[in-house]
Amino acid sequence: MADLHAQEDLSKMSYRENWKVQHEKLHVKHRGHEAMHAEMVLILIATLVVAQIVLVQWKQRHCRSYTVSLRRTD
Repeated sequence: MADLHAQEDLSKMSYRENWKVQHEKLHVKHRGHEAMHAEMVLILIATLVVAQIVLVQWKQRHCRSYTVSLRRTD
């Protein structure tokens, strides 16, 4: 029943007012996504740092196997 009233209200609004209401609904629906994106960036940076450390340690401890793996990719 509330949806029917909401649709009637939207049909009575101007295009601009309708757009504002729909835009606000979109913001409400996606609230908190900024924090999720920030978390994803931090995970990406941490993964890159850990991968770099692993590669450096591999090169220092097992130089021959590291060098062989590089030759295979060339």
